[in-house]
Amino acid sequence: MILFAMLAANTLYGLLVGWWSDYDQIPWHRVVLDCIGFGLILIVALRADRWWPLWVSGVQLLSVLAHLLRAIDADLHPLVYAIMDRWPYWMAIGLTALGTYLHAGRAKTVSND
Repeated sequence: MILFAMLAANTLYGLLVGWWSDYDQIPWHRVVLDCIGFGLILIVALRADRWWPLWVSGVQLLSVLAHLLRAIDADLHPLVYAIMDRWPYWMAIGLTALGTYLHAGRAKTVSND
């Protein structure tokens, strides 16, 4: 739900302001979304008894660190910054899908016993 809310908020922002983020500048709305998302995912990860929320919070931390690196090094190429910003989000979606699939399989096995 957190990842979906981040996507929905980013899409809403894109509809209101404009679709394309200019990675020549720091997209501050993405910084805020990534930081809030990281905090919420970390809370879930610390409360859950699963491996995958920790991994999801780890890759979300990579997005937060990409913004920090861009703020420190303004000469970072915009394409590199865009990849560092967005790629962890898609990794988080993949990890969430994998973790949910594996958990559903375990839950089905336990309910059959």
